[in-house]
Amino acid sequence: MLLLIVALLSGLLVFSIDHQSPHLLPTPDGIGLSDGLKIFDACNGIGYQDKRDAAQAMQNGDFSKADSLLTSAVSATQADTTGCNGAEAAIYHEDLQVRLSRHPFESVVVSFDSGPGDANPQGGTDRHTLYAALTQELIGAYISQQLYNKVQMQTPGAPLLYLVLANTTGVESGALQIANTAVDLAQATDYQHFGLLAHASHPLLGVIGFGPSSLAQVVLPTMCRAVLTLQMIPALHS
Repeated sequence: MLLLIVALLSGLLVFSIDHQSPHLLPTPDGIGLSDGLKIFDACNGIGYQDKRDAAQAMQNGDFSKADSLLTSAVSATQADTTGCNGAEAAIYHEDLQVRLSRHPFESVVVSFDSGPGDANPQGGTDRHTLYAALTQELIGAYISQQLYNKVQMQTPGAPLLYLVLANTTGVESGALQIANTAVDLAQATDYQHFGLLAHASHPLLGVIGFGPSSLAQVVLPTMCRAVLTLQMIPALHS
């Protein structure tokens, strides 16, 4: 399954966006794991606020509202020409469908680098350049997840694929924190202990990401000790 995901990551499609929001945006979340509660990508103001509102809706148990907001966050990307994408929202939306499906599921941690984070409500070149370049690998991850689950849903009880995003912010300390958390997650009895929406425990198939290679070298000893599969995706940025 990991090979399928990695192969599809090479076919990057862009869900583009660029709407400015007149409202003050909260600072994006930093280092950590998320399946919908933490929001890392602030490239598009409208989509970013939709994701924030969807997280609140899911915490309140209003999954219909969350579904609509995440769909809106992805749709907001269609009119953009700056390179921002709606992959984070698309992954959270697919994860929501997986949780609601009552199918068993297996998880993959997708590590990426959001950069230092900037939620300037006026948008601007700096924010778009930051997130557009650093979140491209999430597009391929979503495509792989969605295609795999579409096939699996045709078989009652077949396990689905659940993606947990892991933001390192591109620093060694962040990469090490994510690596150690992934190791703990693999042994956990309840994902919610890690601030995730998923209940109980689920097989962790591996971790993909940790580009550039310097970060992968930092986390390899931790991953090897835990016998966790680490699949590097070539970094799209220096």
